[in-house]
Amino acid sequence: MIIQGPWTRDRRNNSTRSGDRRRQHRVRGLLGGKIYYGSGLTLGCTIHNLSDGGAKIKIQGHPGPEGFHLILVRSGLAMNTQTVWRGSDDTGVRFLEGIDLNNPPAQHLVMRDIWMQLIPR
Repeated sequence: MIIQGPWTRDRRNNSTRSGDRRRQHRVRGLLGGKIYYGSGLTLGCTIHNLSDGGAKIKIQGHPGPEGFHLILVRSGLAMNTQTVWRGSDDTGVRFLEGIDLNNPPAQHLVMRDIWMQLIPR
């Protein structure tokens, strides 16, 4: 099922900086993620900031592709993303749409399989 935000279901870390001009609340922390960019190709990543509109991610030793799906392991969502900025070791992405990996459309079953391998048993 393709869903529309909000994407951040866990809001335990409600911290924001004073003077922060972001339009949406962000959750700071270290979350595990997986980048899927077609044909079964994946990269591991760490999500450092997460909001309903996007995320700041770090990818070990790789700049990452321009457009990809970011699999949010904890929430079971795959977010279609657009790269907004790149730093020396991190990348900012905007979320375009979300896919619920518990009930994905047929064309996204491979992402559900990747997610199922990542969740704790």
